[in-house]
Amino acid sequence: MKTYTKWMTLFLAVMGLYYAILTLSHNDNANINGKRNDIKNVKNTYDKIEENEDTVDVQVDKKGINARLDNLYNNEPWDNIKQINDNTNDNIQKQDNEKWGIETQNNAKQDNAEEGNDKNVINDNIQGNNNDLSNFEGEAYICNAESQTVLTGYQTENRDNDLIMYSEMGKCGSGTLIAILARACLKSKAYMTKYTIPLPWDDQLPTIQKRLKYVNDKILNNRKPYLFTGHSSFIDYKELGLPQPIYIDLIRDPINMWISLFYYMKRPQLPGMQANPLEFCIKYWIKTSGCENSHDMVHCLHTREFKGCKHGYVSPGYKRQFTGRYVNSSEWSVQNAKKNIERYYTFIGINEHYIETLKGLEMVIPRFKPGLLTDTYKVVHNKNVGRKRAPPTNETVALMKQLLADDYTIYYFVRQRFYTQLKCLGIEVDFDKKFPWH
Repeated sequence: MKTYTKWMTLFLAVMGLYYAILTLSHNDNANINGKRNDIKNVKNTYDKIEENEDTVDVQVDKKGINARLDNLYNNEPWDNIKQINDNTNDNIQKQDNEKWGIETQNNAKQDNAEEGNDKNVINDNIQGNNNDLSNFEGEAYICNAESQTVLTGYQTENRDNDLIMYSEMGKCGSGTLIAILARACLKSKAYMTKYTIPLPWDDQLPTIQKRLKYVNDKILNNRKPYLFTGHSSFIDYKELGLPQPIYIDLIRDPINMWISLFYYMKRPQLPGMQANPLEFCIKYWIKTSGCENSHDMVHCLHTREFKGCKHGYVSPGYKRQFTGRYVNSSEWSVQNAKKNIERYYTFIGINEHYIETLKGLEMVIPRFKPGLLTDTYKVVHNKNVGRKRAPPTNETVALMKQLLADDYTIYYFVRQRFYTQLKCLGIEVDFDKKFPWH
């Protein structure tokens, strides 16, 4: 009897402890779920506000939402908030995205598939219709055809005028430009063209031999004259022992480019959840990196492990684009990018001067006639244009300018070259045009 009483007492004690733990766990989960819902509601309200940002009431509400975000994150232990976000965002961006700060390979594949749907339509429309190519021949020039004036440093020798390489910097109006080029090629029979997707990952062409094989098999294997489109970035044909093609591209103000990219990549992490808005993600990145009181915020953010929002890592992209994504990332630099632009890019347009860009491309690309691209633009709908978003705060703009300082150096270099080239080509442009964030 004593033994039975002893075991019964022990059993009741264990069960009591079990129910106590279960009750505490339930309360903790309820608290976390409540906080998760608070964050979800704030985000949902923020997204709704972005759709109607121009009204006075919305501006007031936006300030209120930012205050609610600040209150939510300042008055709660950060470990709890981080736990909520880690549970909500199930795929926090990995540190290896520091190279480019945009996408994991899985997301890149998904984006390529989505983008490929649009580009495949273009390919289907032009496939088989480029057989009767124009017999017009010519050479690329970057200034007036009669004077043959060239910009300082531009190399005209050993160029392949039958291969146009649009290296396609993303989120700079490239989707629309590709549609224009495809229609123009179809109409004029000037070039064979198709959109190249997918492309090798950055680390898949590490050697000159592999890059040469890729270029021979996937680019030079097409019938010339050929206009290549795809997110290739710069590839140095000269180091491959080949004539350098005619390189073209299009860029835009770095902050605008990054904001466009952020919202393009922004997708719900879990069913029914809204992705984090820009202001939230910047604050979250600073907080999780422990950089709030840093004297060098940029250095702190770029050297600490990234634990912020998915696709929320802000880092320069133009160095990679114009140095070349397939060379070692240690070679990505402003100096190398500017050198390649100066020597090998026949024309780089500016998104903020889109019509002038089209006029310039008409003049510098062999076989294209004046009016071909600008007339085509009138019947092409803008591709991948996001809805208007609430602008970032002045504080966020100032930080982003510092984070994207290298991109701004390259952007200003290209823009000055662009203005000089348009003047040389006799294309009128508004030199007093106001740009955002300036």
